[in-house]
Amino acid sequence: MFTRMKCLMAGVVLALPMIVSADDVDRLPDTKALYYKAIVPTESEQKWKRVPWMTKLDEAVAVAAKEKRPLCVWVVDNEPLDRC
Repeated sequence: MFTRMKCLMAGVVLALPMIVSADDVDRLPDTKALYYKAIVPTESEQKWKRVPWMTKLDEAVAVAAKEKRPLCVWVVDNEPLDRC
């Protein structure tokens, strides 16, 4: 049975890989550096960050009509990670 301290330690151990920045990769052991490079998204995998997301539907419809582009509407009831 997990105690509070064991849960806290497990959380710290799981969070440690997220603390490493790109500048620290050369300080990692060779195998860990390979793991880091394998899981970090490449620039081509992050194209979605350059999409000009809009939060106002009427403005998005106007821009889509002006640019003659399709419109993708993402609707969520409450929580962003909830079912749609």
